[in-house]
Amino acid sequence: MERKRCCLEHGVAGGVNHYYICDRCRHQQYPGLPGQRPGGDREEPDAARDQGRGLRGSLGAFSSALREGIDGAVADAARRTGKTPEELAPSMCIASGMITSELGLCEIPHLAAPAGLDDLASHVVARRFAGISPSPFVFIPGVKIPGDPFAEDPVASPDMMRGEETQIMGLLVNRSPSTPVLVTILGSHTKFIVVDAQGRISRSLTTLSGELIKAINSATILSSSLPRHMPDRRAASAELVRKGIRLAEGSGFTRSLFALRLLNRLSSLGPEDCFDLLAGVAAAEDLRALLTSGLLDAPLRTVLLA
Repeated sequence: MERKRCCLEHGVAGGVNHYYICDRCRHQQYPGLPGQRPGGDREEPDAARDQGRGLRGSLGAFSSALREGIDGAVADAARRTGKTPEELAPSMCIASGMITSELGLCEIPHLAAPAGLDDLASHVVARRFAGISPSPFVFIPGVKIPGDPFAEDPVASPDMMRGEETQIMGLLVNRSPSTPVLVTILGSHTKFIVVDAQGRISRSLTTLSGELIKAINSATILSSSLPRHMPDRRAASAELVRKGIRLAEGSGFTRSLFALRLLNRLSSLGPEDCFDLLAGVAAAEDLRALLTSGLLDAPLRTVLLA
């Protein structure tokens, strides 16, 4: 099996002439992209997608960055292999994640759960964007869990995902965990995803904890008590995270947030330590949601993707 590379260097396994445009790249490089509903299998004009969405960002800038990313990946592969860019021209560009949403390059409807590898493969959608690449784009749909958010039974609660379904299928194919399994994915949104015994995504629970932590760190009074930049690849203090969980369990979410400022100003707790407490406070809310969701009613192995 040769290697498939993302347009911005986040490689995953696959054919050498496939370039995977991952959700991580979409969030980091192309925020606020106006959306477009899919039509037929045809070239999508940039002008039609640029009109009247009122969202941040520019499709033209996104298209240009995406084109440069694909060209850069091909050039990098050529340098590594000694082949010409023409020999390594991608046969297709496989895309998943928010690039398939109303904020992305081409909106693809969610596939209803339960959904497995064959279901996703049979619902991919091909589109051409000649201004970005002569190769067709193949969009992988997200997965939705139908339900009623106000239902008394938490098992009936709805959810949805874009991009995580592709990560899950990669996990099942490349690591073959025994199923059923609960997969926890940490990121801008925390997701708890149940994969059934047939290898299908059957249920999920999403929280906004990652985005919430970033917003608290940048747009509240707590910003002066937290690190100026989000900590990256730093080992958190397990003790402080546990203290944050206990703080939230005892005092509630919003009081616990202000307690971080009190600890910073009155007891000289440093910004990074306050951040670890904040991570624990957010984790307590995630765990509370998980415990009331019914996802743990059946015994499941747990796999963490961070």
